[in-house]
Amino acid sequence: MVQERNILDLGKRKDAMQARKTAAKRRPTSYAVERVEAKRATAQKRRWKLRMFAAPVLALLVVGALWGISEASYLPRFTIASVSVEGTKRLPAKLVRSFVETNLYDGTRPIISRTTPFTYHPEQLAAAVEAFFPRVRSAEVVHGVPVADAILVRVEEREPFARWCPSRGQSATSTEETSEGACYVLDDGGFIFAPIDAETAPQTRYVFTGGITSDRQIIGQRYAGTRLPNIVALVRALEQDGLHPSNVSVGDNTDFSIRLDEGFVIQSSFGQNTRDVARNLEVVLSSEALQGKQEDLEYVDLRFGNRVYYRFRSDAPNVSRYE
Repeated sequence: MVQERNILDLGKRKDAMQARKTAAKRRPTSYAVERVEAKRATAQKRRWKLRMFAAPVLALLVVGALWGISEASYLPRFTIASVSVEGTKRLPAKLVRSFVETNLYDGTRPIISRTTPFTYHPEQLAAAVEAFFPRVRSAEVVHGVPVADAILVRVEEREPFARWCPSRGQSATSTEETSEGACYVLDDGGFIFAPIDAETAPQTRYVFTGGITSDRQIIGQRYAGTRLPNIVALVRALEQDGLHPSNVSVGDNTDFSIRLDEGFVIQSSFGQNTRDVARNLEVVLSSEALQGKQEDLEYVDLRFGNRVYYRFRSDAPNVSRYE
């Protein structure tokens, strides 16, 4: 008979123990988890307390820094000390300087002074000068001229090109324009920028009428809008042909007329080729029907291409001829 013995399989026991140890490492006990969570909560409270303390300190530092910068920006050593103006002709330089100084020192006290060479806005100042003074075509503001704590305002004034008057038939050299109605001066871009008085009347050859909105302030309007270059081009072409245009009148959005010193009126339309109009006029004036009769000529209508209408003063009313 076989005697039974107590036998232990150590290999299996070792494998089971190793498996339990591995599982224990992978899954922390509830006690270990609680300890980790407690440490995490403690760290969060510590960070929260630190933030609560640091926030007001940081705010005080920021406010203090801003206050220091603000006060420093108002110190005389950092303030623009002088404003100079150059380029003015008819416009008093003192008036421009006063306007710029008023814009710089407007009585307000922002956090950072706008009167330092580092914080003022030259583009805005230049735009304000152009908007306030119609006579100024362009303005530029630069810093450090003539000294480091100064600014210089360079302006370019508009040059008179023609007069605008509310009534027709006035000569460019007439001294009665201001008595019959207020006249104004405009530049070569058609911008009306100043009234005319008898003492300061500019020596301009041309007188313009119509072409603006009568129910608005006249100064600041642009004569004939974007169509003025068409008028000026025809005026130049006529002068090159030896004629002497003096008065321009815009009737509506399509047509305009030019009165010549030779005594008659030319009627034309916007959009026509100016050289073609001038060439047609030259052909008509040299034709047999009009040659030697320009003194009696009342108008030449060039609005219809190759068909040109004209009229003599001696003609009966409502009579027009054409070539």
